[in-house]
Amino acid sequence: MTEKVEQRICIKFCFKLEKTCAETIEMLQKAFGDECMGKTQIKEWYKQFKNGRTSVSKSEQNQVNVDCFFRL
Repeated sequence: MTEKVEQRICIKFCFKLEKTCAETIEMLQKAFGDECMGKTQIKEWYKQFKNGRTSVSKSEQNQVNVDCFFRL
């Protein structure tokens, strides 16, 4: 598992524990140090989980596009 996926799992975990985005950023920076993804990326993933996203996979959007294409 790549470190980016691990971080997305951590973001989802923090979201489910009702941590704020700021708390999540602080914890990720403490846990991953220099390897931590940027604040903008963390905020974007947090927002996506808040909007109902359940997957930590980056390819989720690509799969939706493929499914729509095949329905045409």
